[in-house]
Amino acid sequence: MRDSKPASVVIKGSIEDRSKYVNGVFEPTDEVCNGLPVYQKMGDPDTWLEMVKTNAGTWRWYVKPTKEKGPDSSICFG
Repeated sequence: MRDSKPASVVIKGSIEDRSKYVNGVFEPTDEVCNGLPVYQKMGDPDTWLEMVKTNAGTWRWYVKPTKEKGPDSSICFG
């Protein structure tokens, strides 16, 4: 039987100003946002990866600080 918990997500290659937030390993949590898992950055309890619907109506993964978590916030690090 296959484990139903999502795998970790690795983001790498960013060289922009916010790369210290964006690059890293994101571990799945028990939370969901817009029906998809929410990930927390390993070693950084204040950085999250969530799926958010943009103002243009498209869906994107956003790396966000804790204060911006949730489906209604499109404020992110990148």
